[in-house]
Amino acid sequence: MKKDSTHTLLLEKVSSSSLFQTYAGAFQDASGLKLGLVVSSDSAAIEAAALKVPVSLGRQTLLMLVAGQAGEETAKEELCLGLLEAFAMQLGDEINRILLADSGNEPAVVKGAKGHIRSNLASKFCLDDLAAGLQVCPFHLCRVFKERTGLTMTEYGNRLRVERARRLLSDPGAAVSEVADEVGFSSLSQFNRTFLKYAGESPSEYRARLDELEHCILHAA
Repeated sequence: MKKDSTHTLLLEKVSSSSLFQTYAGAFQDASGLKLGLVVSSDSAAIEAAALKVPVSLGRQTLLMLVAGQAGEETAKEELCLGLLEAFAMQLGDEINRILLADSGNEPAVVKGAKGHIRSNLASKFCLDDLAAGLQVCPFHLCRVFKERTGLTMTEYGNRLRVERARRLLSDPGAAVSEVADEVGFSSLSQFNRTFLKYAGESPSEYRARLDELEHCILHAA
């Protein structure tokens, strides 16, 4: 699956999600501006917008939130940008869930590969053994998996590991090194690099943000 087609497919899924529809309505009520979502390569639509905020998955910008027309003044620009930035973070998490979710029409080999990777997340899988178990050649398995998911099997496994790590890091008593080992990384440096790539921040930064959010909630209560 080509990069542009992958982004377009994500655009269709995200823009039709209840999360986006709910937020788009709330944003228009608060700002009077219609909220749009475009692929990051759509330079014409991005340049034509007054406000634009990237929707990223880790360090990769996939989509852009856009609102208003270029040159259009709004008295609530600072508020609007704050709302868009907050929503962009939520959409990043939504995109990750979409990428990792199963679809009802996946081929048996894709379902089998996903199941094997999930069941053996703490250890590296052998492609040849996995393909043999599914009775297909390794090349065919890799090609079909990428076509149907938009991810390689390594990317899929790493995203799952990072998602599990994020849940484990929410426990303040769990050391980062322990989390890295539990989700299958052989070294702390490898864990830090992979987490940064797919989450857009280091494990320590992620935990600090959780602490800050909890602090804000406690003071607001």
